[in-house]
Amino acid sequence: MPELIPLSPIARMFGVSEVGLTDTEYTVISVPSADVANCMGRVSGGYLAMILDDTMSRHLTKVLGLHVAFTITLTVQFPDGAAVGDTLMVTTRVVRTGNKVSFMEGTVRRGSRTLTTATASFGNAVPRSRLEI
Repeated sequence: MPELIPLSPIARMFGVSEVGLTDTEYTVISVPSADVANCMGRVSGGYLAMILDDTMSRHLTKVLGLHVAFTITLTVQFPDGAAVGDTLMVTTRVVRTGNKVSFMEGTVRRGSRTLTTATASFGNAVPRSRLEI
């Protein structure tokens, strides 16, 4: 099956798989391995923030037809933790798009339980149509 949005090298490395894409939402699944565990054996908060940042950025590039969307700000909350081997559903939403800056939000869930939330602003880089080949 073709990718809905091209996966980044880091998303491929961590085995991210796509679930769905609508006009406003993009959903992927990640099952973290022990490679991303912290010293307590739980999934590192840095991994959860990274997977949200990567998924939001890739989603925005698709929506706006950009070559890249670079992170300006990323605010992350961790109401609950994840265990190694949990199936994590990562969903991102476009909040608002602008000429130079766009805003996104995302969540990481295990079943119906919210583990991580994030809001972010992204700089809109050159649209793909304006790149010289």
